[in-house]
Amino acid sequence: MLEPFRHAIRALRHDWRTTLLATGLLAVTIGAVVAIFAIVEAVLLRPLPFTDQDRVAVIWQRDDRRALPIIEVAHGEMEDWRRRSRSFDHLAVVGSVNWDLVLVDKAEPAQADLAAVSSSFFPTVGTPAARGRWLVASDDVPSRPATMVISHGFWQRHFGGDPTVVGRGVPVKLHAESPPVALTVVGIMPAGFDYPRGAEVFLPAAPLLRTFAGVDPHQPEQTLKWLRVFYAVGRLKAGVDVPRAAQELTQVSRSRDREGGPEPPLQIVLQPIREYLLGPAAPALWTLLGGALLMLLIAAANVAGLQVSRASRHQRGLAIRSALGASPRRLTAHVLAESVVLTAMSLAAALAVAWTLLRLLLWLAPGDVPRLDEVALLDWRVVAFGAAATFATATICAWWP
Repeated sequence: MLEPFRHAIRALRHDWRTTLLATGLLAVTIGAVVAIFAIVEAVLLRPLPFTDQDRVAVIWQRDDRRALPIIEVAHGEMEDWRRRSRSFDHLAVVGSVNWDLVLVDKAEPAQADLAAVSSSFFPTVGTPAARGRWLVASDDVPSRPATMVISHGFWQRHFGGDPTVVGRGVPVKLHAESPPVALTVVGIMPAGFDYPRGAEVFLPAAPLLRTFAGVDPHQPEQTLKWLRVFYAVGRLKAGVDVPRAAQELTQVSRSRDREGGPEPPLQIVLQPIREYLLGPAAPALWTLLGGALLMLLIAAANVAGLQVSRASRHQRGLAIRSALGASPRRLTAHVLAESVVLTAMSLAAALAVAWTLLRLLLWLAPGDVPRLDEVALLDWRVVAFGAAATFATATICAWWP
């Protein structure tokens, strides 16, 4: 069993220049394919942490007459849609940008990224809390925030993973000049939940805006109703597609009584939350992976050509061995063993190439690409893909010669 491999090692060592060239070609291309697939698997192939993610969409408004591709949504507009629309199980608002929150429960104040959300936000995305509860409708009622939900990462970093933090009041400053107020931590989201991107603390939107959004003190609720600082998030009813829901919301928006509010835009835009979060990263990563696979195929063909060239140079030796009684099966085993040993050597070098290239790609990647911190070479899917790519490469390199 081992004789073909011993002969292959001697032959490859004797023709070391060809061996070095072939090993380098395969190591670089296999390493590139594995590194890029590790990113594709973490960013694109893993499901997002939302229940039935295909039914969740992000909503904003557009007015082409005024060249405004993105117009934010007001809390009152979302409430109007929720009352009159028939396409959604849930509708919510989430701040279009993260705000700042300062925790002052320790000697050194800690700044956190704050997402203002309506109490219907968590039922809309459908991600259950890891500990405690979501925000509920009663959290939207007070004149100032009294409760908050925190992210898993923030719980680990700031509270050391202490499970007793749920139900505890934490002193915070809603802005730099405000006096500290105590907010009760009512829930902790699971690891991997990162929407809105980078949000560490979730506060009920209406009480937060009543506190410091500069609303008219004589008509605070009327001002809040038309303050456009949010995106809407909707969970579509089963069987309702995105174009149909967008058409219905556009009709609802145009027909509502504005009650002194702004003129409704021309169109409502719905985008599935997966497309919204991934943006241009998805086609770019698929293109990158396709290019790497094509490079691997070309490299395997070139190495197979080198092996054919080596076999032709050793044709006299093969003829002598055949004349001395070596069977075609044994001669074929020797040729195949050379390709297997060559691919195994290349795979060892490819691991180093993959690790180095992965670090480089993560460093060069835009900061808004989600889940880059979850990329890992030792994930079982990445290992399985790398094994399949290596097997295919070995097959191409072996059978052609």
